[in-house]
Amino acid sequence: MARDYDRYLDVTNMPFADNSQDSYLCISVLEHVPDIQKAISEINRTLKGGGAILITVPFAYPVHDEVDFWRMSRTAYEKNFDRYEIKAFVHLGGLISTVCDVLQRPRGRRSGRQRIYKWLGLFIAGTLGRYDALDSFPLGFGIYATKRS
Repeated sequence: MARDYDRYLDVTNMPFADNSQDSYLCISVLEHVPDIQKAISEINRTLKGGGAILITVPFAYPVHDEVDFWRMSRTAYEKNFDRYEIKAFVHLGGLISTVCDVLQRPRGRRSGRQRIYKWLGLFIAGTLGRYDALDSFPLGFGIYATKRS
């Protein structure tokens, strides 16, 4: 891992005692973990009863970073976090934002075709973005939930 960080934790083997953590914030992390079931098990083991989680994972989003394993649908959240009371299930954008994001990829390239796609994505976002509606093809899904005691 060649990025800046304060402390590196392996979410599949955390150094915390059982039922010792108040909350977890896991934004665009779980898709990079090869053993997602082990990661969820560690969150379950270490989170206190009544503790909160805020988790997002991309859905209709291109493969990114060096390792990228998973996408999670609503059903996956409900099954994997069945020990939790899901307080909020969130769609991260809808079809229009997904199309605009895809047109913006790949980032950093400067070919003529990519410039056209980028401008087209910006045009669509600027003109149709306010009409974006939640659907089954968002950029991602997320949950805010509390662990049942």
